[in-house]
Amino acid sequence: MNGSKSIRIAVLTDFHAYAGRPGDKVASPSWLDLSKVQSDPGLNAFTGLLDTIKATSGMTADVVLCCGDLGDKADPAGQQYVWSEVEKVRVALGAKLTLGAAGNHDVDSRYIYSGFDAKGHIQALKPGFPVDSEKGWLEYWAKNFTIVEIDDVRFVLLNSAAYHGAAKEGQPPEYVHGRVSDHTIGRLVAELKNDGERKANVLVCHHHPFKNDKVTVSDYSQMQNGDKLINDLVEAEIGPWLVIHGHKHEGRLFYAGGNNYPTVFAAASFSAKPYPDQPRQTFNEFYIVELEIPEDLGEVASLLGTILTWSWSYGAGWRRPQVNEGMGPRAGFGARVDIGALAKQIATALRRDHAGKPVSWSLVETEHGYVSHLVPEELAGLILRLGKHHNLGITRDNDFGQIAEVQVR
Repeated sequence: MNGSKSIRIAVLTDFHAYAGRPGDKVASPSWLDLSKVQSDPGLNAFTGLLDTIKATSGMTADVVLCCGDLGDKADPAGQQYVWSEVEKVRVALGAKLTLGAAGNHDVDSRYIYSGFDAKGHIQALKPGFPVDSEKGWLEYWAKNFTIVEIDDVRFVLLNSAAYHGAAKEGQPPEYVHGRVSDHTIGRLVAELKNDGERKANVLVCHHHPFKNDKVTVSDYSQMQNGDKLINDLVEAEIGPWLVIHGHKHEGRLFYAGGNNYPTVFAAASFSAKPYPDQPRQTFNEFYIVELEIPEDLGEVASLLGTILTWSWSYGAGWRRPQVNEGMGPRAGFGARVDIGALAKQIATALRRDHAGKPVSWSLVETEHGYVSHLVPEELAGLILRLGKHHNLGITRDNDFGQIAEVQVR
């Protein structure tokens, strides 16, 4: 695959915008505190992002994904504010449309604002949420999913908060976790198989399909039946998948299983304050994913792509992060290779062709194409092996701490 065609996907999620509730004395859980001035780019993440887009040459996208939790605890003012600001981001990026997915904070499951209609406010948003088309809107809220195609990429918008606001007597309420039912999985897979294979598929949802122990060992809020959903999508053989979700506020990139299983991209929160017990682990981030579209059906089992990240700090605004800070400035995905064997291949070639010389990392990426598509943890493992087992020196740049050169000793 030569990657001659791609789609750029902007991703932002978990805003938790807060306008305040009567009698609520707690501090705002989000940097998007609507009781404060919103015009300062260092104090408001949306204002700052719009300034960054305007000032950054080539910062564009084809589609914007919003993975939920617009307002904290279904705050109606927070929801409408965020959705309106996301529309401004779409326009600034030149994207065709915005696609969303409902989160647990998008449903008034504790009935704070309504005595009976948990989904009323999120369903009333303008433009329509999660997609501004009558057909897609009706499908999402009636079937718990809808399908949208853009530039040879099929997007599935899944409502993993579909049952929030309900509870069986004596059982935990649904809002403590996500869920996709057997019925929804069966209907979704049947429609996708009937629709046929695609070169690339993207599943967009809020909850994580698999338990995330990196956040907290007491986390049980993942999508119930999520593993069945992923397994059934893979077994349907309708093309390769990328999963994009939010919910736990920490950026993470990993594979759901073997070579034909999806890459899973957990996006960090756009503007929620860090978890009190993990202030150095969670970062506020915005992403642009460049997803390579295969030329032919069946050409790849694992989609290739890269993720560019911007990090936001209250008072400082947006900037490109350092390596090992959140997702880092750039991450790849899709290379399903043995990094031990790859390290040996790289070291052998470098000693043969460049003995005693420094070699730019960009040349290594050009000559060993999968290197640029290693997920961050595997790239770190490759670098470790190049030094530990092959005695190669690594030099990093002064801008973001990315690899600049390899010294062949």
